[in-house]
Amino acid sequence: MLQLKAKYLEARELPASPPYPASTLVTVLDGTDTLNLIGNESVLQELDQFEQLDEVLFELRWRKVDLASLGGSGKGKAYRLKINRVLEAAP
Repeated sequence: MLQLKAKYLEARELPASPPYPASTLVTVLDGTDTLNLIGNESVLQELDQFEQLDEVLFELRWRKVDLASLGGSGKGKAYRLKINRVLEAAP
């Protein structure tokens, strides 16, 4: 598992669209980079306690992505990150 400390910007529900279940799209600010991460429906409820720009600690799961299957050269490494859970407000 990976941990990410970032400033929380917003979260919104993504409705189910077969074959994908309902989920949450979370936008965070990591330094000067904006990241859009996907989490389960429960992540939306976990983030209710936070205000915009609060520093939050997230636990992330990673999965290696085959670049050749996406039309790339197959060289290099890519990873898909998903929010596993919200750990706490960052210290």
